[in-house]
Amino acid sequence: MTWGWLARWRHWRQARRHIRDLFHEPALLAGTSLKPAHHGRVEVVDVQVDADQVTHIYFTILRHPRPYPFSRQFHAVVQKYCYDVAARQVRHERSLNVSRLKGRDGEPGGGSAGV
Repeated sequence: MTWGWLARWRHWRQARRHIRDLFHEPALLAGTSLKPAHHGRVEVVDVQVDADQVTHIYFTILRHPRPYPFSRQFHAVVQKYCYDVAARQVRHERSLNVSRLKGRDGEPGGGSAGV
């Protein structure tokens, strides 16, 4: 019987703790479009481990940006980030506009239908 699943579970649990701490330190979010309120929308998608410690955490967040504050138009955008735990730095990896993939261009009320 192997216990590899237990090590993976511990690494993912450690990663979720690091993400929680990241979103409680606004200084670490500086330079990104992330805010502490976005923590509830974070989905951890990959974890890199070295010497049984989590070194990098890749996570996504679903955003609904608007072109200007009072616009009814919005897009559903999935953003991928990498958190380098040792360097305590977050970098934006890429974005994917889901609304445009579905043939929509941010119509009011239709930007996230079916997402």
